[in-house]
Amino acid sequence: MNTLKGAIKRIPVLPVLFIAGSALVIFVSLSPWLILTANTPTGGDMGAHVFGPAYMRDNLLPEGRVIGWSNDWFAGFPAFYFYFPLPTLTIVALDLFLPYGVAFKLVTVMGLVAMPLAVYFHARAMTLSRHVSLVASGAGAIFVFYESFTIYGGNVASTLAGEFSYSWSFALSLIYLGLLIKAVRDDRRYLKWAALVLAVTALSHVLTTIVIIFASLFVLAWKKSLWRTLAVWAWGFAIAAFWALPLLARIGLTSDMAWTPLSRWEEIFPVEVWLLLPVAVPAAIWALRKTSRAAPIIAATLLPVVYFPLPNILPELLPELFDGERWKLWNGRLLPYWYFGVAFFAAVGLGAAVVWLSRRLPSRVSADWRRALILLAAALGTGLVAQSNDFPSYTWPIMAVLGTGVTLITFVAEGLSEPKKAAQFTGVAALVLIVTGYVAADRGIDPSALPAWVILFGVAAAGFLLILSSGSPASVGTRDLLVATAVGLAVFGATAGVTFIDGWARWNYQGYEGKDSFHEYQALMAELDKLPDGRVMWENNGDLNKYGTPMSPMLIPYWTEGSHKSMEGLYFESSLTTPFHFINHSEMSFRSSNPVPGLRYHSFDMERGLKHMDVYGVDYYVSFTPEAAEKADRIEGFEKITVTEPFHIYRLPETQLVEVATHLPAVYDVPERGLFSALIGSETVVGADGEPLPSFHDFALDWYEDVDNMHRWVVADGPDEWPRIETLAQRPDIDLRQRAGAVTNIVLEDHRISFRTQAVGVPHVVKVSYFPNWEATGAEGPWRAAPSLMVVVPTEENVEIRFADTWAETGGWVLTLAGAVALVGVGVYAFRRRGGVPAESAEHA
Repeated sequence: MNTLKGAIKRIPVLPVLFIAGSALVIFVSLSPWLILTANTPTGGDMGAHVFGPAYMRDNLLPEGRVIGWSNDWFAGFPAFYFYFPLPTLTIVALDLFLPYGVAFKLVTVMGLVAMPLAVYFHARAMTLSRHVSLVASGAGAIFVFYESFTIYGGNVASTLAGEFSYSWSFALSLIYLGLLIKAVRDDRRYLKWAALVLAVTALSHVLTTIVIIFASLFVLAWKKSLWRTLAVWAWGFAIAAFWALPLLARIGLTSDMAWTPLSRWEEIFPVEVWLLLPVAVPAAIWALRKTSRAAPIIAATLLPVVYFPLPNILPELLPELFDGERWKLWNGRLLPYWYFGVAFFAAVGLGAAVVWLSRRLPSRVSADWRRALILLAAALGTGLVAQSNDFPSYTWPIMAVLGTGVTLITFVAEGLSEPKKAAQFTGVAALVLIVTGYVAADRGIDPSALPAWVILFGVAAAGFLLILSSGSPASVGTRDLLVATAVGLAVFGATAGVTFIDGWARWNYQGYEGKDSFHEYQALMAELDKLPDGRVMWENNGDLNKYGTPMSPMLIPYWTEGSHKSMEGLYFESSLTTPFHFINHSEMSFRSSNPVPGLRYHSFDMERGLKHMDVYGVDYYVSFTPEAAEKADRIEGFEKITVTEPFHIYRLPETQLVEVATHLPAVYDVPERGLFSALIGSETVVGADGEPLPSFHDFALDWYEDVDNMHRWVVADGPDEWPRIETLAQRPDIDLRQRAGAVTNIVLEDHRISFRTQAVGVPHVVKVSYFPNWEATGAEGPWRAAPSLMVVVPTEENVEIRFADTWAETGGWVLTLAGAVALVGVGVYAFRRRGGVPAESAEHA
């Protein structure tokens, strides 16, 4: 018990209260009563992200995999090779004892809630004082409540749009930079933690990792920095290598979505940045003059500004390197570091001003003044909530939490010695709770949310009692009071500018089940689930948002437990099929979004679309608009199965997932893209006439455009007897139908494809997206085939194609094991020597 009391006394009360308070405000702004409701979250990309953790839980992990293959989207795609596994693994872990929807929603907000703590830690690692760091932590709230950008990452709006992995990685990246600074400047024992946090940062998002690796370069001028920094990089990569090495090895097989680099300077200087820059610039200069430890975060802040014009300038300056193509790294995804850096240094400047002012005022503030200020704040807050109809809906629970906190703090700090004053404060707090409760009821807040708030208040009460059980002084320091005021201004000032993100949070966390049209959506999934297994093409339309997100049909495999596959999925870059799918979607939709620039779309051309449906083995089509249903009814090949308004479900002409070639394939042999070319553009390959050849992808797009000759296959490799070509006109017209035979017993599993054929020695197309991990038994190949599929040549009647680990997967796990063993070994060694070896230098206060 004495040990516990000693530990309690050592708790830094102000940092805990302020950081926890800032995190609580962020959490409360995200409709926590809905986060704690067991439903299926939706909204933007988030509504499709629901598929990923469930697939990992049900399919990958039971097979001992973290990355693998899924046939549920895009005619197959490599699952989690090109997307970030750590938040997904966390959802799966929480799902062991929480409903899946609650686990998912909690993980989506964790990165946001962690921002104040991450900022405070980084500021302390910079050796800023405790008070300046506390005010700086308010920048976490300022940044996450930015509304000028909604997709780049890091803030609430981007997170609700689906970028919750980015917000995780962003917060972790600040902690990593702080740990690296401490490892280089203070104590090498921080090396292991810096390496571990670098690994988990990379496992949450790769673009944030690129920024902080760049920022890490600015510690290299310090003594002992080079080898320690290199050790952290190598160790961190080793820990994450089970995912990072396959990513690097296969990055050339991602689809280029041709995101357009930003070029408008308004993106660099939104209104929030303009308001903060006058304080942020001198504060950054002051911080850098005070300590060189400010250099890494300044570098991370300025990198997006320096990089911003490069995607548009470099191709003009170095046309021979870029071959007229834009730089592929979308610059908008780097901008959050600029936005955050401005907020951070503005808050640092405010903190420095607070410290300067406190030195010129009396050092202590009496308890009477403290009570008066708390009463004034409670009265003002209550009046604002009671009188304003414009306050965001989350204001009432914030005020309720503050009222409860006032009650608890006063009772503990004042109650035993001055019960009358404690009773007065309790009465004010009760008034706050009553008024906010009335406002909540007036706005129709669901009473079923009250149990969640009782739990929340109970946790808050326990924390306050634990921290304050040793009592409170009769007066508080002036500096502490000014810091509290500054943090409050930063956090609540940030919330004052909120206009739409609270509504977005309610929309997302109400879930699919909370939408008025959920019965229509649910009926569609039930009807599809009754049909024989197959792939489904659905009509794209923005009005599908009424079900929670325009991407809601992507969850067809989620609701049907994998029996029916959606031709569109979320991880666009992960599959070679993605651009061809969007061509198909355009042909099969009345108003399609056509998201990939530069493709040759044929909007609402269903006759053409039917031919493309056969290429990908699509079994069903679901129309959404009356125009699409009317057109499908008139076209031969569409067989209407059922109607569940507004959806019409059609069976498409019979197709097989494995088909025998009717003509001899031709080989278009160009090198695969490597890591460098995947980032900056395609590698140039010169043909026999000295002219540059298009990539296989671009060649396949031309092949796909010629719908009447898609039976003349083009592959990326094959037997020597297959002709090599450099243009589509060179394709041979050699008929193989005299050697045709039936293909039967086709089995499609996530990591296995098998079939029996009577056409041994004849090329077969397998209508599953190509990836190098596929290995055939009983056949030669598989080889990549236009548009994005595989071709094999059976050498036996029974053919099996398995998705197998390669050197990249095996090597990655070996490195991860080595990194983990080293981490444990260093930890055990440090534990045994704890207290025996002094740190290299004392940590700065």
